[in-house]
Amino acid sequence: MIGGQADSITYAVKAALVSASLNSFALDYVARSAVGGSNLNFFILKQLPLPHPRTFGEQCSWELSISLAEWLVPRVLELTYTSLEMEPFARDLGFFGSPLVWEDFRRFNLRAELDAAFFHLYGIKRDDVAYIMETFPIVKRKDIAAYGSYRTKEAILEIYDEMRKSEQLGKPYQTRLDPPPANGWVPPPLPPLEDYMDPNLGEAAADGVVAERRATYAPVKPTKLAAPARPGPNLFEPPVPTLFDDVEEPEAPAPPQAVIGKATINGQPAEILKIIQLDATRTQYQVILESTGELKSYVSPPAKVEVFDAK
Repeated sequence: MIGGQADSITYAVKAALVSASLNSFALDYVARSAVGGSNLNFFILKQLPLPHPRTFGEQCSWELSISLAEWLVPRVLELTYTSLEMEPFARDLGFFGSPLVWEDFRRFNLRAELDAAFFHLYGIKRDDVAYIMETFPIVKRKDIAAYGSYRTKEAILEIYDEMRKSEQLGKPYQTRLDPPPANGWVPPPLPPLEDYMDPNLGEAAADGVVAERRATYAPVKPTKLAAPARPGPNLFEPPVPTLFDDVEEPEAPAPPQAVIGKATINGQPAEILKIIQLDATRTQYQVILESTGELKSYVSPPAKVEVFDAK
């Protein structure tokens, strides 16, 4: 393979892996603890704990015959290459077939497999996975409204358990997709997925920089962090103060919404912030419970709502 083709595959694979990382629930959970407003500033993006590129070149622990990148890339490809507009990306990955069919059921399972994989990759325990998924109330509410249960959480936990069992037994994880992701396509041999290294730093120093960045969430000036990495807090704890002195201040939180009325929700007194008519029979109420001060959202029916003095 000539150098230009190798470079194209390297860049495309890195783009696929970064996209998969940034779209995972695991990284989304971390990002929300650092974002102070409605936009994601570059200094926050630089603090997010993206896995080191070398990690993706390591053996996949639930399918030992391939690397983690070789397991992830076909799934990213099928989710991405659904029209000819994405053909250049697919070709750079080494895939020369037609666009892959958009099927909602397959896409749901592909995303669930990717999310379960990243929870394993970050070393998140099962109980913590369950807790993290409960912090996405909009996903939960939409799942319950459409399917009667929180199916996203349930699917991720089921796949997470299957991957753990595969690791313990040394047997390949069996995808629930038929045909397998990207119709069974396997990426060509991948070039080494090295991170960018400052030419003035040695290998050990550069590894120290990466480990320090993961441990503290802080943007790192490599020349200041050439020492070996030291243990840091769990990646899913709130971020520590940044090491930069000239960092932009996060945006101030949005002002509280005005109360437009009062109601009882399932017998609990509440102040109404917003009323949304979802369809002919269902209405959504965004409220603050007077007893606890919690911000909640209810859909009636099934919630029992009695409104007083709505503006």
